[in-house]
Amino acid sequence: LNFTYDKFIEAMKENNGTLLKNLRNSRFFPLIQTVYSLEKGFPINNSMKEVAINYIEFKKRIRDLKKEKELAKINRTFAGYIAKKMEYLTRPLGFDYRINISLIGGFAAKEIILSTLGTAYSLGSEEKGLSLSERLRRDPSWNSIKAFTLMVFIMLYVPCMATVASIIREAGSRWAFFSICFNLLFAYLVSFITLSIGRII
Repeated sequence: LNFTYDKFIEAMKENNGTLLKNLRNSRFFPLIQTVYSLEKGFPINNSMKEVAINYIEFKKRIRDLKKEKELAKINRTFAGYIAKKMEYLTRPLGFDYRINISLIGGFAAKEIILSTLGTAYSLGSEEKGLSLSERLRRDPSWNSIKAFTLMVFIMLYVPCMATVASIIREAGSRWAFFSICFNLLFAYLVSFITLSIGRII
């Protein structure tokens, strides 16, 4: 049923008359057509309506279970565990566990922040072909203020691991520890001010 419905959606998007004609021979076609009409907000009053509503709820539940499964995978990793715990501190900045995971990865190398963020946001998503920018554009929790705040934080927060190692070698572990703590606090403060001003504006 799911395969047939996906084919129906594909045929409607591409206006593929041949594929639609083939799908009409399927015993699921009346149900698929009703589901499609309900999801598009068209008025429906036929014998399939109740079944279609149940199928839509079933699909939603499956999507939720997939997201829960992907979240469970993240939580079993060390980075995921730390990222979830960090939410208590980063929530005032608008950062969730997915952003936190990318920031943890950025400690190894700032270059991988975006790729890690893209991976984190693709988990549990049915739209695999979307770019990170498109995913964030469609995410209601994201806006230009949050994006700018994250950019400010990334520019100011802790130096990468290689830099910290160089500080330890050149100046000692105390200066390396100071560098990490100072940059974290400074980045947090400036990002919070940026977010607050952005919300006021």
